[in-house]
Amino acid sequence: MGGSTELGVSGESILGGFGDTEANSDNLTPADYIKMRQNDGTIASMYSILTMPILASQYTIAADEEDANGEQADFIRRVLLNPPHKGGMEIPMPIILGQMLQAVLEGFALFEKVYMISSEGKIVYKKLANRDSRTVFLIRAQDGGYGGAHQRTTFKSVYYDVEMPAWKTMLYTYGKDKNFLYGESAFKAAHYHYVLKHKLYYLANLSVQTSAVPPKVLSGPSNYGKPEKDRAMRNVEKLGGVRTTAYIPDVLTLTPYDSAKGRMDALPLIEHHNAEMARSVLAQFLMLGTGSKSGSWALSKDHSDILLTALKGVMSSIEDHINHYLIPDLIDLNFVNPAYPEWHFQDITSDAKDLVLQAFTQMVTSGVVSDEIKQGIEDRIAETLDFDMEQLHQDVLDAAKEKIAAAKAMGIDVDPQGNPLPIRQTVAAPAGGGADAKPGAKPVSKPINQSDEAAGVIPKVPERLPALRSGSTSDRFKPDWMP
Repeated sequence: MGGSTELGVSGESILGGFGDTEANSDNLTPADYIKMRQNDGTIASMYSILTMPILASQYTIAADEEDANGEQADFIRRVLLNPPHKGGMEIPMPIILGQMLQAVLEGFALFEKVYMISSEGKIVYKKLANRDSRTVFLIRAQDGGYGGAHQRTTFKSVYYDVEMPAWKTMLYTYGKDKNFLYGESAFKAAHYHYVLKHKLYYLANLSVQTSAVPPKVLSGPSNYGKPEKDRAMRNVEKLGGVRTTAYIPDVLTLTPYDSAKGRMDALPLIEHHNAEMARSVLAQFLMLGTGSKSGSWALSKDHSDILLTALKGVMSSIEDHINHYLIPDLIDLNFVNPAYPEWHFQDITSDAKDLVLQAFTQMVTSGVVSDEIKQGIEDRIAETLDFDMEQLHQDVLDAAKEKIAAAKAMGIDVDPQGNPLPIRQTVAAPAGGGADAKPGAKPVSKPINQSDEAAGVIPKVPERLPALRSGSTSDRFKPDWMP
């Protein structure tokens, strides 16, 4: 037996399924994960954070060095990127990428390859049709690899039971190292906290209900008749609900029940489980600033860098699947001398510069960000945009010196940053026996305002003064000689 013969098998065969299919060993189904995303805002937000940056990224199809005239790369671009009337697929590639990213939530995404003959006489994809993960079972091949899929479902009142061979499908698996066929959802660890969080929501709602309509205790003599007691109980039950008043006999006593004893605030626990869900999918930087402790920018930066690394890992995985299972298929079917082009995502951070700048502006102008975080954001933005901070520092100092020198030359008082101070004019005290006259009144000084200037009471400010632009210089750029 030669060394080229494979003796063992890869993967672990799981009992169950239908016929030659293999059951998913995960105790949670794709339907469970979909329910999590639909019912929980934190889960939905984290799913968007894990997928939207990838969907917003640009991508290219690069020709192989053996493809001298780029013919094969152009062919792949037409098939995968063009609209149907220009030789492309019926389902646009951005939608297919979004469906592939469902594997982040559900563990895997299955596509059926539907072929057709193009107007050029080539075999191309008519569509890559996504198959609902809740309706398929995956097949383990004899060598332990992927062997196709079996789908059982009802569509428009028609029952379908079909088997799709491996060559006619593309399987994208997230967490393939956890489960070779079905993968593992990025939200599996979050499910535990999701369940507890919603139980706490239920208990918190009960607590609010009890506070709004507090329980009541009705007491009376032991020999009180049952019909009268039942009547009084019905009246009390309606009190605070459909009625605002109730009558009870004098022999009975209605006492509010103190339900606040031993009650605890569920919100800290809910926030704890939200944070744990976020940490489980490397998005814990979203939770900074919530709860009793606010996070620092440095900590947020470290966590967001981890998330970016995870996103790049997902992008690399998608690239590998497209370059291994979509592009070579078309090249082998249509070219005698294949030169396989490759799909590549562009760097996710370069496309986010404008968004980072907008976020920086909004955070600083909103006044809700601490000085430390502002400083951290400013440093990170400068680093990202390749600002020369030393030169910027010197420019600010030079501008302040020029403003101060120009103001002094015109005899105008300025603040340490070179901004003109309000002009004050001496005004004589009212004379005569007017109502405002005071014995021994001295001249007073008051700021000049626009109404006085418009009325001609005072001379207008020299026209050169507006050239001394107002504005504040950051304290971090203030030189030592400034007070």
